[in-house]
Amino acid sequence: MKVLFINKFLDKEAIYRDPLGIMTLAAMIRPKHKIFVIEPVREDVQKRMSEIQPDVIAYSLRTGYHRYYIDLNLKLKKKYKFISIFGGPHVTFYPNVINEEGVDTICQGEADEAFAEFIDVLEQDGDITKVKNFWVKTPTGIIKNEKRPLNPNLDSIPFPDRKMFDNYEEVRIAKVHSFIASRGCPFKCSFCEVPSIAGLYPSQKSTIYQNVESFIDEIAETKRKGLLKGKLLMFTDSTFNSHNKWFLEFCKQYKERINLPWSCNLRAELVDEEQVKAMKLANCDNVRFG
Repeated sequence: MKVLFINKFLDKEAIYRDPLGIMTLAAMIRPKHKIFVIEPVREDVQKRMSEIQPDVIAYSLRTGYHRYYIDLNLKLKKKYKFISIFGGPHVTFYPNVINEEGVDTICQGEADEAFAEFIDVLEQDGDITKVKNFWVKTPTGIIKNEKRPLNPNLDSIPFPDRKMFDNYEEVRIAKVHSFIASRGCPFKCSFCEVPSIAGLYPSQKSTIYQNVESFIDEIAETKRKGLLKGKLLMFTDSTFNSHNKWFLEFCKQYKERINLPWSCNLRAELVDEEQVKAMKLANCDNVRFG
């Protein structure tokens, strides 16, 4: 299958944030399928569409940007034949996107396994209306499937596919590269979307962590490819120091194997002298907290 991601990853608001969501989805399917990406503001979408002729177009929506992708998809639907998949935080909270003209399917919640299964089933001409996490528009109505449980083992998920941006100089020369080691957060801040996402999976842990060694392996692999030279690494976890033992072990291994400047989100009242010393020794450049 030819799977195309359309994403404004070169927006001034996004250039310092690698689109880790679609990069992970691409990594999940690359062994079996062909991956393409279009930056719709910088590229000629019609020309690229004619060249690629994708079987599937996938969009990751954030609230406030959703209308752009819905409208673009409808324009493309009128000229090309493909299956459209809409996912991301906006769709998870507002699944009525499925009612929009041109939207064939939506995926709610964590999409790693669901997206990979959907693409495989579609290629095999199987029944896509039975894939968990997906809502599918049919001639007789909308099929709404339940969500599958969260995968508790982040080490089983392949590293984000940074290869998909090899042709974009802006990504290669960006001063910041982002990584994420966990999903969720143990806190319930009123301004944050994470508690609402956790509410979709009430019987599961609110925070899941990648093994420290596996996470360092991911960074080391990116470093070996020469992508991190002269860069600041931004860890975008909601609360990077919420698991004290994990955090201290990360600082130790990071100092030994990576030792490049980095930044992270912290919970201020969790910070103690031991953490501050560990961050200093591990070449932490700055921290952020709400």
